Amino acid sequence: MRVRFDILFILSVLWVIPVFGQNTFPTNIKHRNLPTPSLLVFPESNRPAFEQWNVIVKKMAGYGEASQWKIYSMLKDELEQTHHRAQLYLNGIPSELSTLILHEKNGQLLSINGDLVPESYFEGKPILTRDQCREKALQYMPATLYYWQDEGQNTILKQLSGKPDTTYFPTGTSVY
Repeated sequence: MRVRFDILFILSVLWVIPVFGQNTFPTNIKHRNLPTPSLLVFPESNRPAFEQWNVIVKKMAGYGEASQWKIYSMLKDELEQTHHRAQLYLNGIPSELSTLILHEKNGQLLSINGDLVPESYFEGKPILTRDQCREKALQYMPATLYYWQDEGQNTILKQLSGKPDTTYFPTGTSVY
């Protein structure tokens, strides 16, 4: 029921903007759990070039030099709009919870929505090593034999990939 209400609210706001929103300022809807916007809609009369998206996002949440947004996927729809998904990297480490969608048409940025987690929310240092994380994962999902322990599976993977040093052994990735 909560998801339906949120979708209906956003759709009603998007419907009202063309009717009453004849100004040149973007519509800004605050995130319900974060101190940053969750939706920014640019009026037709004042849409920035898509290439400016990174500057706009950094200003929306006050990101500094340690933050970098990277686009990781793109989807074009039947309305000729392209939807780019981006993820925040802080000091080169990806944030699993900081993602956004950039909506673009004909080189213009239509809107931005997502979760812009402020830099101040990322504090501290790693408390587990990759090996410790792997051990915890193995305790959580025990098995009698894993793929990387089966030499036959590793041999097949090496043949398919053409890389002699390839293995199923999990290495892990640091994330916020």
